[in-house]
Amino acid sequence: MRISAPSALSSNEYLLLAHTNTDLLSYSGNVLFSLPTHQRWSRVWRADEVGEVGDVTIQFDLSGGLSFGSGSSYRLLIDSDGDFADATIVADPMMRYPDVNI
Repeated sequence: MRISAPSALSSNEYLLLAHTNTDLLSYSGNVLFSLPTHQRWSRVWRADEVGEVGDVTIQFDLSGGLSFGSGSSYRLLIDSDGDFADATIVADPMMRYPDVNI
């Protein structure tokens, strides 16, 4: 995962990222009702910020063979409580998600 292009990063402002340290495997639990035939990665990322970094661009590089389908089949799920039942869905066939507010 690459994070870039913060729109409002200033001195003493930080974006902190972490994930659950699970393997990148497909997982069929906690999938949105609007995506009933889809699966999601078992790894979950969490982001938090000190100050306001603004919108960022998030990009995933699957060139190392970590692929569960074509880029057009991926969605970025943004959820504040971790159950993904009411997640915001962002789609991009290049797996590049610009202007994401964390």
